[in-house]
Amino acid sequence: MTHPHFLAHLFVRWVEFVSLVSLVGGIVYWNFVVLTIKRVVPEFKQQLLRRKLLITLLVLGVTLITDMIFRSLMMSGKPIGDLWPLLSIILLKTHSGKVFIGQGVLILLLTGFLLANHKNNMERLIDRLILTGLSIGLCLTVSLSGHAANRGSLQPTVLADVIHLLAVSAWVGGLFAVRLNLSSGLSGLKEPAFSSSLRIGIQRFSMVAILSVGALMVGGLYNTTAHVASPELLVGTPYGRILIVKWTLILPMLILGGLIRYGIFPLLLDLSRKTRMGFLACVSTRFIKLFVKNPAPIDLSKWFFRMVTIEAVLGLMVLFCSAWMTQLAPPHQRSIVPVHTGHTGKYSGPHISDSSLSYNY
Repeated sequence: MTHPHFLAHLFVRWVEFVSLVSLVGGIVYWNFVVLTIKRVVPEFKQQLLRRKLLITLLVLGVTLITDMIFRSLMMSGKPIGDLWPLLSIILLKTHSGKVFIGQGVLILLLTGFLLANHKNNMERLIDRLILTGLSIGLCLTVSLSGHAANRGSLQPTVLADVIHLLAVSAWVGGLFAVRLNLSSGLSGLKEPAFSSSLRIGIQRFSMVAILSVGALMVGGLYNTTAHVASPELLVGTPYGRILIVKWTLILPMLILGGLIRYGIFPLLLDLSRKTRMGFLACVSTRFIKLFVKNPAPIDLSKWFFRMVTIEAVLGLMVLFCSAWMTQLAPPHQRSIVPVHTGHTGKYSGPHISDSSLSYNY
């Protein structure tokens, strides 16, 4: 059964997911792609995506507040006009409220850190470690409010969920950053700086994507076995069917990523120096050459960004499925019934509960 605010809450959760993975993915893109390119190609000009990260933090903060309001409405059973007197109890006495406070603190720390370091370009190791550590902490708070935490108790599934969330953010959020920022960094570059920057960018992000997909598969399989105990529950419950759709959307993303790594990247290498291609590269490059007859760096870059765009759109759809799944109790929690107010509609403090309001990416 869906709650009265299902569609609005679904949209808020989706925007929250997109902003979170964009934030973490942007930080990963800066650390592992941009800084490597700048060390090899000094002409590559791209400042830290500070403004975009700050906007992402603002959107994330607004969606988290809206999400908490929706959760409070469901926990208390009260209309929004009667919610204000209960907020202090909900924030301080429930697991969801305490996690929300932690999320707010981390967002403020991230915002303050970005604003305070506007004079340097975040290339120092200590700055990068602080930025990365705060973003990982934010992912941890999300997992602590998810299905993996199971009513707030720390379990091994929490670690698996954090790894899963970090992998999704590095891959899908990294796709957003590559599409929106790498193309602008390449503009104005001439050969050989253009080819070198594009080649390094693809190589570095491919490494991130491969590691992320590996972690995603391990964490996803663990979470699936923890939440969906049998094939019957996978195909026979709304949660399981949306999970299948999510997996189906990931498949073409993997294919496109493979074409980039084993098709476009070897062709770029071949333009600069002969390279021995493996079986996958031979097959993939032949497929790419069906569309690019005389591959040049500028032509290959156009196809690269087209593929990344399609991957990013599919990633948005995957995140929408994840947001939808947060609105459903997984099969192993279907017996948990939310506790609301009694028949009179009058609030009684001990009855506020967030046991049924756990969320999952």
